[in-house]
Amino acid sequence: MLLSAAVLTSVPRNAIAQANATDYTVTEEQIKAKINEFKTKHPKFAAILEQIPTLDLKETVKSYIGAEALQKLLKAHAKNLVEEKVM
Repeated sequence: MLLSAAVLTSVPRNAIAQANATDYTVTEEQIKAKINEFKTKHPKFAAILEQIPTLDLKETVKSYIGAEALQKLLKAHAKNLVEEKVM
């Protein structure tokens, strides 16, 4: 599991990411600031966001994968809504 987490965080998703490789290390204070900023914009996710600092590595990897699945579902839902409006 530790190896898969290391691969997830270190392997860029595509060639553009490789060209723009940056360090994703942030402090706890930066994470909390980003969470507070996001909560004000998206209050529906507040309960989830508050749990991020307490996640262990296994929960973090599962959540990361789950968030990608959620993103795909939301994109598909948005596409369906746009197509309904067009028709």
